[in-house]
Amino acid sequence: VRAGPVLGQVTKSGLLQSDAPRDWQQAFTSGQVPERYRATVPEKGEATLDIALSRGGILEGKVVDEEGQPLAATRVSVQRSAIWTESDADGAFRLVGVPTETTVAVVGYKTGYVTTEPTSVEVPSADVVGDVVVRLRAAPVVTGKVGTEDGRPVPGARITVYAGSYRPRPFRPEQRPREASATAAADGSFEATIPMVRG
Repeated sequence: VRAGPVLGQVTKSGLLQSDAPRDWQQAFTSGQVPERYRATVPEKGEATLDIALSRGGILEGKVVDEEGQPLAATRVSVQRSAIWTESDADGAFRLVGVPTETTVAVVGYKTGYVTTEPTSVEVPSADVVGDVVVRLRAAPVVTGKVGTEDGRPVPGARITVYAGSYRPRPFRPEQRPREASATAAADGSFEATIPMVRG
């Protein structure tokens, strides 16, 4: 490490750095990192940086579909963070090390489903916040078959489906058509799940 300012970022499952910036690199370059996470390395000698971690909050809840049925093996995460877990066979999940004294957005990701809306959860302290419900809905799916003119299947063909209204160029990034890809099976059949619209 060269002489000059440094910062200390610590990651440990279930623990967090209080008041830690969401984007460390941006905070460092703009000088917005809290003083307790900064140190200055002298030309000679060494610098000491002691970092205290807090337990953080705990979120417990369930992932369900539109009909209220539990969804297993769903990746559940706190938006704009590295905090995530996976729901169990009953759709239950437990997120630890969640920032406290703030409101976080919890989302779920599962193949074939999309998040209806992020679930907003207030985390007042390092206690357990229960009964958090993350709802997913079945994503639109396009199915079909790829074959030759004489009816023979074309296995291994790569299919790309574009979804959305036509817009002349130039268009903004959020107006780009949504794309779904699939590979044809041995009988030429395919199934492509249309991704969610990102706002």
